[in-house]
Amino acid sequence: MGMPQIPIERGFFDPDSIKNLARLYEHVSAHERAVAEYEYDPVKSPRLMEPLLLKRSFEPKLFDDHLFLKLFECISADAERAISGLFRVYIDGMLSPQYENEVLSTKPLPGEGFEAYVSRATGGRKFGIVVNGVEQWSDTLARLAARLFAPIVEAQGAARSTIEVTLFIGNYGYTPFGIHIDDPYTSVVHFHAGPTTKEMTLFGIKEFHLLNGVTKNCFQPQKLIPHGRTFAIESGDVFLLPPHCYHIGSTEGFSIGVAFALSKYSGATMTKQILQRAVGEKHMTGSLDDVIGRAQADGVSLSDWLRRMGNEYVVQARSRRNLRYSFLCSTEPEATPWQLWERDPDFPLSQLEEGDDLLLFARGNRVRLARNELTLRLVAALPYTAFSIEQLYSALHGDVSRDALSTLVHQLVRVGGVRRITAAEEDCQLLHAPHCHSLVSNSMDIDPSWARRLVVMSEQLSVCAHLPGVMPGYDQVREIIAEMFTRFTPQELPRSRAWVDGGQLYTITDALVELADKPGLTLAQRLAKACRSLHYCVTVNGLSAWHEPFAQHMQIRMLDPLFAELNGAPACGTDFYTFIGNYGYTPFGVHDDTDQSLLWHLGPASKVAYIWPRARYVELTGGTLATVDYEALLPYAQRYELRPGDLLFIPMGDFHVLETRKFSCTMGLTLFPEDVRLECAEALRLLAPDERALQAMAQAPVTLDQWASLRRMAVQSNGYMITPPQLDSMWGVVPDAASLRRCTLRIRPSCPLRTAEVAGRQVLFVRGRVIWGRPNALFGHLCEALASGEQIPFEVLEQQLSGTVQAEAVVDLVRKIATLGGVLIEQH
Repeated sequence: MGMPQIPIERGFFDPDSIKNLARLYEHVSAHERAVAEYEYDPVKSPRLMEPLLLKRSFEPKLFDDHLFLKLFECISADAERAISGLFRVYIDGMLSPQYENEVLSTKPLPGEGFEAYVSRATGGRKFGIVVNGVEQWSDTLARLAARLFAPIVEAQGAARSTIEVTLFIGNYGYTPFGIHIDDPYTSVVHFHAGPTTKEMTLFGIKEFHLLNGVTKNCFQPQKLIPHGRTFAIESGDVFLLPPHCYHIGSTEGFSIGVAFALSKYSGATMTKQILQRAVGEKHMTGSLDDVIGRAQADGVSLSDWLRRMGNEYVVQARSRRNLRYSFLCSTEPEATPWQLWERDPDFPLSQLEEGDDLLLFARGNRVRLARNELTLRLVAALPYTAFSIEQLYSALHGDVSRDALSTLVHQLVRVGGVRRITAAEEDCQLLHAPHCHSLVSNSMDIDPSWARRLVVMSEQLSVCAHLPGVMPGYDQVREIIAEMFTRFTPQELPRSRAWVDGGQLYTITDALVELADKPGLTLAQRLAKACRSLHYCVTVNGLSAWHEPFAQHMQIRMLDPLFAELNGAPACGTDFYTFIGNYGYTPFGVHDDTDQSLLWHLGPASKVAYIWPRARYVELTGGTLATVDYEALLPYAQRYELRPGDLLFIPMGDFHVLETRKFSCTMGLTLFPEDVRLECAEALRLLAPDERALQAMAQAPVTLDQWASLRRMAVQSNGYMITPPQLDSMWGVVPDAASLRRCTLRIRPSCPLRTAEVAGRQVLFVRGRVIWGRPNALFGHLCEALASGEQIPFEVLEQQLSGTVQAEAVVDLVRKIATLGGVLIEQH
């Protein structure tokens, strides 16, 4: 069995930037299975693994100038420790302590790229820079390493594995330390960022010594290169260098390699590492008599001491996901009472009880607390969802002071166990947390009374209504919409349209995709480039699909209050869309819509809306055709100036046109009326996406009302939003079976699972998508068990189904639902 590829969530690294790693996981897994029957001793009995070259496995832009410039800034701030052995600079093939200091003391010039910066810092000479332990200075690379290589750590055995990130930078020609061999415990996975191709030449141990004699390095590699295996590693390639290989790299032009060293230690080596760590403990300082005296006073035997050190080693390693070095947090944000925090999603906060001490380990860093009933309650009260100090204070019934809670949270932030939730994440994380709905975030803020006011002013959505200033958080919403434009890919196309000079631009989708990965563009610049014009109108439907936090926020702050005021949701669903530009009048003229429209204006410029009630428009024009004869009609229109944060409601059937002279963005919310024909067509599109499925459905005894009902179930399962979420907008890693049994499950009540029997098969609707199965009890049981939105331990669910459904089927289904965003999986 191969190991699954680990998804990388949006906002961290684009998941489309990394691919083909399943082959790497399977390659290592197959080797581990093959050698499992042998005692692991790579020094005395090495078991050889083949190298592996994966072509075009990641986008080189994954590792950009900003990442490396930020990294070197952090290393410079820790220069004394870095140059003690972790940061090395080679000039013309020779190690140069002088240039180690030169590079770290040289600051980048404004606008200077990373290659230009390091070339200037090394005096324009041939240079090589090797940085070990990068994970302690780069949070981004630490998280990437932990996520990408979790399957390999699991295959090797987490208790004996470590991961270290190393950089190879420069135009150094051959590796400055010649043909060499790494330690026998370590494989190295090279992500070659380029731009220059790098060659890696490998030799077997016996082969190398036959060519080079007993010497363990060769500094004249040219004569040996023809006898080795040479791999050309291009930009975007991934190369696995296994242990027990002599090797040398060569790059004549500038290149950067990001290497992940994956070590698997023997039991004897692990013991040595634990002992080395143990003798560095504070109670081991002083003379031998001092150490013995403290041990006798504490009543600690050698066996107790070694057992404790071993436990600490394991818990510490777990807390930093087996990275070799602990991340050094450089910022300490203030722990204010209502600021939202969360346990770090990548690095578990681990605890260990030792005598009178309660030890918390966060990313390998240790916090020591007095062990008592109160501190145990306090640690247990730290939720796995968003929380504030005030919420902790309430959860502990005031038994711990706010100052003490603030101090603890501050400590955990400093060591990396708790992270601050940013404004862009705050609402989404808040809404995941039980009992936190009373908190109001400043991010994407909306007046909580807006829905009630709208329904009253619009006379139950029958007449036009204008509500000024009801969205104070319009800037944040506009920024999130702008971010969505960076997520489009050839595999995930936006539903976009554009008009330039009054004509429709049919190339807009391709242009938006092409520009999606171009950094540094404002929304206005991006759209101007896509439209090749300074004046344009661009629309995108299905916004909720591109940003899961946005969708959840709008569900809670917008849809739920509106549905409550209307005594129900529109059965045919809703859609969020945007229209953006500086296009003058709406390019398709004065027109009416067949659905209810709510327009939230996001600025930055204002715009003007002209509206004619349907009866008045027919009276003026003699019919219901759209027109571009604005001037004749404008004097008879209802005129509304929309400023940023305003809401305008336009009833279905009323004619309108918008005037936008300066760049602005408006977000629309469509409420679709009942339309059985449309619903049936959409149901067929969902349930019969290909010819074979359509033929099967054509024979099914399903009425039009039943087709419409099925489509409504699908829409309901996605919170009444008609566009399912893009799968790579979903968060987190779906746990394996063993981990799942330590988790709880829950759904968002607004996105229930729904099931029905269709054409002799069972269908489960999940966030607007479908999972098919034979008629079964499992689908219905899941829908019922999770319907309340309360947490249910997976083990409880498994027990309820024991004897009815195979355990593997339950695991597979829950994991599938999670990948579709239909269930939240949280650790106990």
